Amino acid sequence: METAQSTVLARQAQIAASELDAALSEGEIEVFLLSLQKVIRARGGFAAVARKTGLNRTALYKILSTSGNPTLSTLTALLPLVGLRLSVEPLSDSESGVEPCVGIELAEAVTT
Repeated sequence: METAQSTVLARQAQIAASELDAALSEGEIEVFLLSLQKVIRARGGFAAVARKTGLNRTALYKILSTSGNPTLSTLTALLPLVGLRLSVEPLSDSESGVEPCVGIELAEAVTT
């Protein structure tokens, strides 16, 4: 049975995921980083997250500043600590602007 707190945390995670996804979809990296800062503050703060990831708190602030450039490994370490994860999904043909590969298997296309 879910507690009221777990329900609130799940709802907060859903809202955060929507904000972060929207920022990435629009290519707004600064907005993404600011939103991630907000999520970290809501989920225990920078000191707690830094401790759990093994990162220096000051370095974490710098990485997530609007001029920061977090690596994929940093994001994959941080996001689960705040109830989130990265995922990849295909774009529609109209979104990608790339012509579909007709008659080529994915494995074949990737290795060539």
